[in-house]
Amino acid sequence: MTVFGGLRDQNIDVEAGLVIPATINYAFAKASSSATGYLAGFGYEKPEIAMKVSLTYNAKVKHTITANETVNGNPVNGTASFYMPSSYNLDFQTGVAENTLLFGSIRRANWVETDVCPNGYLAALGKSLLSYDSNATTYNIGIGRKFSETWSGAVTYGYEAAQSGTGSPTSPTNGSSKYGVGVTYNAEDFSATLGVQHVDIGDQQVMVGANSTPMTGNTALVTALKISAKF
Repeated sequence: MTVFGGLRDQNIDVEAGLVIPATINYAFAKASSSATGYLAGFGYEKPEIAMKVSLTYNAKVKHTITANETVNGNPVNGTASFYMPSSYNLDFQTGVAENTLLFGSIRRANWVETDVCPNGYLAALGKSLLSYDSNATTYNIGIGRKFSETWSGAVTYGYEAAQSGTGSPTSPTNGSSKYGVGVTYNAEDFSATLGVQHVDIGDQQVMVGANSTPMTGNTALVTALKISAKF
């Protein structure tokens, strides 16, 4: 059993623009923030079956940004403070057969703690620029297989259930499903991993004032390449 903890630095950028003809022309100039939070957790290992389990708590982090807004041509300047959510991460892996590994994670993020509400947007539309009606739990699972001393591969699946409520221009999706595949090549002095993931983005009804727009049928393709040198 191991226990761990520490600090984490979080950097975010915020920028928004919205136009509803004859209603509002809104802009939020790009603003950045850097803030520090903490994490703590514990882990357990059983090397003879390649098992590792860890649970990590990430505390919510408070950000304060300069809110330079423009509403129908009129500047509204000030600051906006909000929290990025706390979360719990459960990560695990275990051997299920020779050269075969089952791995996955469960992440619970308390998104109801996040409420970005600059003065200009609130006065114009009577609501927050970004807020959430419920929290989110994301599940990931995968199977990894070592084919030889140099080649290995993995397939993964991820799922996040749709939440209640309507979306906003800054949060126009609701849940997701992800399918991925990756391959790794290990040489004596370096390794390379290539991964591809297809994401089915959950449908959402986006509300802006009294206007409603459906966001449906959206997908994304994510690719990643990692190269590591060995010394």
